[in-house]
Amino acid sequence: MRAVFRSFHFIAFAGIGATLAGCAGEERDASMTHGEAASEARAVEVTNEYIAQRGRTLPALAAPVTLSVRAVAVDRLDRAHVRLRQFYRGVPVHGGEAIAHVDVARGAVSTMTDGLVAVRGEPDVVPSVAENDAALIGREDASAPLDASTETELVVLGREDGARLAYRVHVTGDSDAGPLDRMVFVDARNGEVLSSYDNLHTAKGKPSPTGTGQTAQGTARTLYSGNVTIATEMMTDGTFSAADPTRGGLYATNLSGKQTGMGALYMDADNAWGNGLSSDTATAGAEALYGAAMTWDYYALRFDRRGIANNGVGALSRVHYGKKYNNAFWSDACKCMTYGDGDGFWLGPLVSLDIAAHEMTHGVTSATAGLFYDGESGGLNESMSDIFGAMVEFHASETDSTTTKIPNWWIGEDAYTPGVGGDALRYMDDPSRDGASIDHYSQYHDGLDVHYSSGLPNHAFYLLAEGGTHRTSKVAVAGIGRDKAAAIFYRALVAYMTPTTTFAAARQATLDAATDLYGASGAEVAAVASAWSACGVE
Repeated sequence: MRAVFRSFHFIAFAGIGATLAGCAGEERDASMTHGEAASEARAVEVTNEYIAQRGRTLPALAAPVTLSVRAVAVDRLDRAHVRLRQFYRGVPVHGGEAIAHVDVARGAVSTMTDGLVAVRGEPDVVPSVAENDAALIGREDASAPLDASTETELVVLGREDGARLAYRVHVTGDSDAGPLDRMVFVDARNGEVLSSYDNLHTAKGKPSPTGTGQTAQGTARTLYSGNVTIATEMMTDGTFSAADPTRGGLYATNLSGKQTGMGALYMDADNAWGNGLSSDTATAGAEALYGAAMTWDYYALRFDRRGIANNGVGALSRVHYGKKYNNAFWSDACKCMTYGDGDGFWLGPLVSLDIAAHEMTHGVTSATAGLFYDGESGGLNESMSDIFGAMVEFHASETDSTTTKIPNWWIGEDAYTPGVGGDALRYMDDPSRDGASIDHYSQYHDGLDVHYSSGLPNHAFYLLAEGGTHRTSKVAVAGIGRDKAAAIFYRALVAYMTPTTTFAAARQATLDAATDLYGASGAEVAAVASAWSACGVE
């Protein structure tokens, strides 16, 4: 049975013994079967019964804390994972989430993942600061331009010094320095900025003529992947667009140096795209489309996942963002990937295969665990993108005879320092090689950039897949192979991780995933434990 992950309206239930409401208003994949829908409904019913009878075993779950269904996933093992969002007196608790893991056939909750947040001090949930004022404070803290957008939500922040009622202000827009996407938390009682973090997930409506829906086979002379075959769409006027009907309509557009808008859909008369050089703007566009296609195929083949949100819908790739922009990013706001051209010195166009897969995986993470882009959860978020960026490279080399790309355990090596070989943005096999990334928990500290803290789980994954002796701890790990390692980390991401998962919780999530897939006594579980221990995570 393929995994299906759905988003639901928040339907709270009151008190421990009350009933979990049915899942109304969900967005459903047209390919979802009656059996899958029945499994989802049964999983919610079983979860309701479990919470009613044993909910008090969750330490943070006591009146007036309540839960609501956020999403349900049914996997290939016929197990369902019901994600439950935490509320305090009707106000969402930031990051609070539990997951009920349901054996659908038995009709029983096998385990619970407790990612709930302790709410200390019984905070008042009536704000003194107006929502508009909080939005202005958030904009000022983010140094946002006048045309920036803000979205606010009243939340409860669980803190060691006592929970606070706050506005979560999401500030988005564009500035001369690049894209802006920042989360600012404003105390709803006195207007104090409690914390903030950058929410732009970086590597460091479809505008088109009328399409026929018919797939055509094009060729692309790319910058980094060789002369590859790409799927495009035939248009009614006989031309071709950089849209792929076989993969949910994923498509690529040209921003032409702009920093706003969706861009212009790439069009071509003869279905031969690019010239292998940056002089043709279509070269990068075709490469981005190819990277998106390979990423789609990897997730579909390995995990039966149909697109970022698993709803059969392909995402947008925007190319040629800004002027000499040295980055690429995933945006939750537009649900799209965006690629800069680089400055030509430190970076070339950031459309390489692993960067494309990296950015798309940020979308997968957002659609599933929702790992916050801050602290240890932020390092895990980055790591998941690096891991599956590398895995898509291996997949493409194994399945696509047209590509000349040689896979490796480095990230962004094609785009980094154009014309200079032997270096990369990050190194999963030796994270410290970049001079900033960590490979052991003893090196971690609060405030460490998520691109550098990602080195630890990156290296844990590398050791799990390939085996070897950790440079810092000298602990030896027996590898289990790339595919098994990827299956474990993917299952941990979609089934066991929550927005606030730490490195230690990720260790447990991967152990649980390995147990599900290969049995508690298997070599895989032992290898997972060894890999994390080698990196100082117990």
